[in-house]
Amino acid sequence: LKFSLPKPNFTYSDTACLPQANVLFKNTTPNINDWAYKWYFDVPPVNALDSSTQRTNINHVYYTQAPHKAKLYALSPTTFCRDSITRPILTIHPAPFANFDFSRLSVCIGQDVKVIDKSSFADGTFRNWDWNWGDGSSSVGQNPSSHVYGSPRDNYSVTLQVTNSFGCVDDTSRLFAVYELPTANAGRDSVILQGGDLTLTPIVTGRQLTYFWSGTPAPENLSSKIFRNPIASPVEDITYTLLVTGIGGCMAPLDNVFIKVLKAPVIPNTFTPNNDGVHDTWIIKYLESYPDNRVQVFTRAGQLVFESRRYVKPWDGTVNGKSLPFDTYYYIIEPGTGRPPITGYVTIVK
Repeated sequence: LKFSLPKPNFTYSDTACLPQANVLFKNTTPNINDWAYKWYFDVPPVNALDSSTQRTNINHVYYTQAPHKAKLYALSPTTFCRDSITRPILTIHPAPFANFDFSRLSVCIGQDVKVIDKSSFADGTFRNWDWNWGDGSSSVGQNPSSHVYGSPRDNYSVTLQVTNSFGCVDDTSRLFAVYELPTANAGRDSVILQGGDLTLTPIVTGRQLTYFWSGTPAPENLSSKIFRNPIASPVEDITYTLLVTGIGGCMAPLDNVFIKVLKAPVIPNTFTPNNDGVHDTWIIKYLESYPDNRVQVFTRAGQLVFESRRYVKPWDGTVNGKSLPFDTYYYIIEPGTGRPPITGYVTIVK
């Protein structure tokens, strides 16, 4: 008797990607239901998982690329006639390795960041890069344009997915921080008396703040340049500038505070109102710095001969337009602005 031999044949997946390449085997043997089968997914088989007696549509996972050979036996259950076919498995491809870096470690809100692709591809004729910035926006391409985030957050998750021409995919994610800008108001402009001091009281917001004060003109005359509330003891009018730096090195716009130093009035005890152009009026230095000052001059007998508010025009030694005689006169000067009244005498010299 003559018995026909089976003619085993099979196909397998067009593409399978490592690290776990799942290959689907399909039995295409003619009269498939007439035979029994034995599969070997590696020849020779490495272990029991490398074989199967399932008829068709069998999945097998490979963990390396090559070389692999699959073998299919077809057997007649009644005549025991059998044949086999061996085919190399050529469609397993290594997956790409997704990797990237940022152009900077973090940014302040309003600054841009770039991503730098560092992925590697073992094979494939073309490659795709798909980026997710973690804020609902995405980009494509190996090194897309820079990105600006609209709100601060410490943990944006940026994801890169890379794909090669065989459909093999890998992805990776990294966290990125976008920090808020601190705010700084150096405080209200102030007035102090010469020899006095005041504590600077800026209004600031932000996290992990550091401070740096500078003054113009120098010297600063500060108890500290790096404290939030230093004590200022300027001897001249001065403008202090505050630089506030927050988390991530984010800096607030510079802000200034002006301190007016009211010096003690310098009061001459003589003047010569003789119209020679020299010391013709009683000029009181620095008194113009006190906007609410009051000056009164009296004779020895206590008669008021001069009074002025704000001392806009210095006294010329007259009363009601008439020159006063040579004599010593007594004054009370009330500078205001916290400085106590000053008393003394002034002599008119002819």
